[in-house]
Amino acid sequence: MASGLRLGKLPAKPLFGVADADSYIMGKPPQPPAACPPPQISDWGMFANGPDPTCDVEGAPFGDCVIAGSAHAIMAVNAVLGTADHVPNSDQAADEYLAETGGADAGLNMADHLALWRAQGIFADDGDPNRLPAYAPVSNGSILSLHRAIWLFRDCKMGWQLPETAEAQLQAGEPFTVVPGAQTVGGHDMEGVGYDDQWIYLVTWERLWRASYGFVATYCDEAFALLMQSVKERGFGPTKIDYATLEADLNRL
Repeated sequence: MASGLRLGKLPAKPLFGVADADSYIMGKPPQPPAACPPPQISDWGMFANGPDPTCDVEGAPFGDCVIAGSAHAIMAVNAVLGTADHVPNSDQAADEYLAETGGADAGLNMADHLALWRAQGIFADDGDPNRLPAYAPVSNGSILSLHRAIWLFRDCKMGWQLPETAEAQLQAGEPFTVVPGAQTVGGHDMEGVGYDDQWIYLVTWERLWRASYGFVATYCDEAFALLMQSVKERGFGPTKIDYATLEADLNRL
């Protein structure tokens, strides 16, 4: 991208044998509220995914949007729950990315990254990595399911095939909307952290952005609910999650 911002999400990979996140809700899935305000964080951090004076890792910026998105997810959960899970600095994010890619700036598959996060943790702080007990796909074709995931899990990890018009909208401070005829330019990770009747609120490239529901329907090609350790410990609002079944399904991947 002309601005130096980087993409890097590799093609979506379905999780055969793992059901939609709504399927692991015990009882009738609850109706999410009409709006779920995004966390008010002044500096979300670039995490080496674009021009970043705080990153000293050789080769930066990187196409590490999947890693940056996971750092943003931890920030969002901390803000909503009042927890203090370790948030990496840009060097740590870049190091995690290069460790997962084998040292190449080659991008990451979201499902592969989530499997590694669950298996061994990421962003170790004094030897204690952040843990992801479980995750499940979200039907990105269902706005209700996306709303429910953001509300219950405090974050929805969303993968996109961004159109060429997104950068101009970004530079102008405009919301992401559909421009007829626009061509896609590559895969990207933007975390869903809030919504209302007009917009899904997304985090990427240091900031909070708005996306129209038409944009979501057109360009979101995968989404995952993240069952982070702190969310699991605090509960899921008015419902319960069948964690044992979800864990067994993930173990068969």
